Amino acid sequence: MRPYPAVARELYVGEIIDLIGPEEHVPAPDVNTNDQVMAWVMDTYSMHDGHTFAAVVTDKPLEWGESLGRREATGRGVMIVTREAARHLGLDILGTTFAVQGFGNVGSVATGLLPGVGTAIVAITDGNGGVYDPKGLDVATTLEYSEQHHTIDGFPRGTPLSTEELFALDAYVVIPARGCE
Repeated sequence: MRPYPAVARELYVGEIIDLIGPEEHVPAPDVNTNDQVMAWVMDTYSMHDGHTFAAVVTDKPLEWGESLGRREATGRGVMIVTREAARHLGLDILGTTFAVQGFGNVGSVATGLLPGVGTAIVAITDGNGGVYDPKGLDVATTLEYSEQHHTIDGFPRGTPLSTEELFALDAYVVIPARGCE
């Protein structure tokens, strides 16, 4: 992520300062932002108020007051809710096929955790494209590839797939984890 000049950060946060706060709308990283951007928002907000407000954003760096496990929390929640919904519906999750739309923070964390509860991830897409393998994808390798290439598109072990095609697959569960890309 390229550094943003302080003046740009100040102008942006200045525009949204009345909309955010520790007891209102708490920004979190999404597409094209990360913990460093959240630290900048927190710092700029705090400068306006005269003292540090760690609670004005979430997913900031640990050294700035973030909780351990916060980055993974939403994806972990998706995995837990999916597991419990399957249990509630009487669905045996072992071997159940999953397709994941979105491979950013939430989708990649959920995808990384789901095989641990016995699922088979057969398809993954992101804003650029995706991949499909009816026998199941090697999740660790897809996570590595995505980390290196910043997309799952072009993953060499499977059939290329669009998001539209993902919804036509024979996958028992679809997880819609795509942000506002």
